[in-house]
Amino acid sequence: MHPSIIDVFERGLLTPDDVGGKRVVEVGSCDVNGSVRPIIEALNPVSYLGVDYSEGPRVDQVVDCTALVDTFGEASFEVVVTTEMLEHVRDWKACVANLAGIVTEGGVLVITTRSPGFPYHGFPEDHWRYTPTVMRAILDAIGFEVLDCYPDPDSTLPGVVAKARKPAGWDVPAPIVLDAPEVQPEPIGPRPLTILGYPHQADGSGYYRFYLPYKHLARGTTHRILLPEAGSKFTPDDDQIAEIDVVAGQRFMGPDGIMLWDRWKGKTALVYETDDDLLRPDPSAGLAHLHDLSVQESFKHCLRGSDMVTVSTQQLAEQLAPYNDNIAVLPNHIDADLLYMDRPQPPNVTVGWAGGMSHLGDWVPVSDPLSTVLDANPGVDMHFCGIDYSPLLKRVCRYTPWKPNVWDYYKSIDFDIGIAPLADTPFNQCKSHIRALEYMALGIPVVASNVPAYNSMVVDGVTGFLVETEAEWVVRLTDLINDEAMRTEMGAKGREVASGWTSQQGWKLWRDAYETVGGWS
Repeated sequence: MHPSIIDVFERGLLTPDDVGGKRVVEVGSCDVNGSVRPIIEALNPVSYLGVDYSEGPRVDQVVDCTALVDTFGEASFEVVVTTEMLEHVRDWKACVANLAGIVTEGGVLVITTRSPGFPYHGFPEDHWRYTPTVMRAILDAIGFEVLDCYPDPDSTLPGVVAKARKPAGWDVPAPIVLDAPEVQPEPIGPRPLTILGYPHQADGSGYYRFYLPYKHLARGTTHRILLPEAGSKFTPDDDQIAEIDVVAGQRFMGPDGIMLWDRWKGKTALVYETDDDLLRPDPSAGLAHLHDLSVQESFKHCLRGSDMVTVSTQQLAEQLAPYNDNIAVLPNHIDADLLYMDRPQPPNVTVGWAGGMSHLGDWVPVSDPLSTVLDANPGVDMHFCGIDYSPLLKRVCRYTPWKPNVWDYYKSIDFDIGIAPLADTPFNQCKSHIRALEYMALGIPVVASNVPAYNSMVVDGVTGFLVETEAEWVVRLTDLINDEAMRTEMGAKGREVASGWTSQQGWKLWRDAYETVGGWS
């Protein structure tokens, strides 16, 4: 019961003349966070009966609202009240006909219910939303005199309050009157899903695959979105998992991963999320555990046992296709706010790179050409964010450690030129474009390896350059270092391209995938 509805009754929606010495029935009387019964009983009815579809507080008799006439007979009560019930009744027409049928001539019917804009609230179901216009039309259609019909006084809880009187000589209306278009409430749709995200960690891929899209899932749908606080884990027990429709988990593998995945299978829809090809790890990537064949087999086991697999690239989808035939490609996106972020402006032209510890093999091939460029341009700074690969360049470079908070990480990126080297290895063939996309969103021109991860994002000669040889690295970096106008123009073009890759648009891919696997339609 909403406080605003309690307040409406306290302010005299029903009067002593309406209720005093009269028979009152409240349909849907179970006390859920409050009841109007004490307010109405204070007006001295001769009797007060609370009925609902199941037992509960303030329920005197269990009666379905579509069987009121059969149970009590025609014209059995001078006052019929139903609060916050009608939206939950699938067959609203039969319910309204029964409510009207048990009111005596000259008696009153009071209805409060929810309007469009009010969120789903299953108790146990939620089906309809009624505007004041539709509610007035319904009361007119059944031949009642409308005394009041107005929106819930609390505008944050869209709803309707209606009071009507059954006139003398009332005849039962033909059922067809409730088929007219103008009396139809708005359907609310199916019960929202409960979706649990289970990221491997809060930053990096955990941010782009969970925290960012889930923020928009929570805002843009009625689904219940569960995601642990950054740095914490939530492992549901068997009772909790029964209340969850979809579990999306990242990096489940090994004995513990198999145990949980197998335990949850059949109790919820399982979505395995991965944005890396964990079956073909690079020896230099610092992921030694992935070379253990038992770990790889556990990864395959979890893939096979999943109802859906979500990945960031088409190449990765093709690589994992032998282990699951239901794979959804959800490309990585950036937050639109990044497009409007002003990056710091260092005093010297700065070449920069941001990334994690798994990129040693990507850096070795470009260390010589980059050293050549820096030697030839002593006024240029090199800035590493995340991991410091300065030893490869045989010089001390500026270094900013990894920032767990993604916005602190973005603020540390002060590059004039962003580089994205990526070795042409089986592992990297399935990598996503996210590093280049981050640079472009910040207005930074990109020099990137000409590999699938980047040639699908970087427009060569427009938002940066795609390079293949050491000589091309030297030439393109030198061109950008010496041409501020080119850097500015390419940075602006990069932001234009990046604007088409925002999570404010892309989150719907996550929604569609989860609604499909969760059987929501």
